[in-house]
Amino acid sequence: MDTQKIEAAVKMIIEAVGEDANREGLQETPARVARMYQEIFSGLGQTAEEHLSKSFEIIDDNMVVEKDIFFHTMCEHHFLPFYGRAHIAYIPDGRVAGLSKLARTVEVYSKKPQIQERLNIEVADA
Repeated sequence: MDTQKIEAAVKMIIEAVGEDANREGLQETPARVARMYQEIFSGLGQTAEEHLSKSFEIIDDNMVVEKDIFFHTMCEHHFLPFYGRAHIAYIPDGRVAGLSKLARTVEVYSKKPQIQERLNIEVADA
């Protein structure tokens, strides 16, 4: 991620809305936004494969359900945040993933510019 480009762009936005980018309260804003973007877009180029690779054998075919997995992401159309809760259910085929791995899967795919429909597809495909 090119944090220098992000900082320059944020400074231009501050100036474009009519603010003084050198004002005391705004001087460090471009760097803060760049650090925030590093975190909230940390899922770019990642998959949940690493998290889901560890599974456990089970002789059972009862549905596994993990509910209320909180997520937040950035709408790719407006670059505004949105958040919600995801629910995952599946029927194991001899192996199960730990419940924390399901939450990690949602986290990985939500950490990039996203739309709800694609997030659903990526988590389900994983």
